Amino acid sequence: MVKGIRRPYKQPVAYYFTNSLKKFELKTILKIKNAQEAGLIVLVVCDQIMVNVGAIEELLKETKADYLRKEKDRAHNFFEVNSELRCLQKLTEEHVNPEKIQKIRVLAATQIFSHSVAVATEHLTDTEKLPKECRDLISITLLVDNLFDS
Repeated sequence: MVKGIRRPYKQPVAYYFTNSLKKFELKTILKIKNAQEAGLIVLVVCDQIMVNVGAIEELLKETKADYLRKEKDRAHNFFEVNSELRCLQKLTEEHVNPEKIQKIRVLAATQIFSHSVAVATEHLTDTEKLPKECRDLISITLLVDNLFDS
């Protein structure tokens, strides 16, 4: 489904009955290169049917093997599709662009200061996609996350 960010619309683009698919077929479908090349952010939603679980496990194995080949650390369970790490799906431009930040939104603050942001920051600094100085953000992010949780 393609979902609008600026305007509220939804357009289904694909639906698969996975009971009739094999896990390697589903894994290929999940690598939606054309959608990414068009600038869309791909988010995979599925239930716990064995075919779905098998396809996700294969993608996890591929990503782990790729990181081992490149001698990079891989701290947590995630998979890459077409070399694009998908994490922090809840963060949008409204979270980081000062002109678009809504000043009274507590939800936005809880999403910025969350455990997933701390994990992503740790991963991105470990893989040198962010400067090492960004590691200093991890402890304060976890502290604020725990405060929000309490």
